[in-house]
Amino acid sequence: MKLKTFERANKAKNDVKRVRREGGIPAVLYNKGQQGRSIYVDTAEFVSVLSHLKPGYLATTVFELEGEGISVKAIVKDIQYDIISYDVIHLDFLVLHDDVTVSVNVPIEFAGSLECAGVKLGGVIRQVIRSLKV
Repeated sequence: MKLKTFERANKAKNDVKRVRREGGIPAVLYNKGQQGRSIYVDTAEFVSVLSHLKPGYLATTVFELEGEGISVKAIVKDIQYDIISYDVIHLDFLVLHDDVTVSVNVPIEFAGSLECAGVKLGGVIRQVIRSLKV
């Protein structure tokens, strides 16, 4: 999934508020051996990407971040939501490297559960574990 990113001028609180007012989501791009880079993404574009994802799959989705001097593949390391409106208010991205391992929560889905004899007889599948850290 491609996302267009924009540089943030400074890390001050008033800059973060300005970005949100203008329809952006403040974010930080973390890279191995470097300091975090302050960026932001367009809210409408990110919400559009979220609406196409199945619940629980955000942690395993690889984003292609492209912008001013940036062209990397990254995953969402952390996401913060507004308490009341549940709007996304901040993102942390982690740049992926071939030689560095990362841990992600992979969602578990059942395949063929409708063909199960117990379900056909009226039983219900109770899923205790919904994801696995890999």
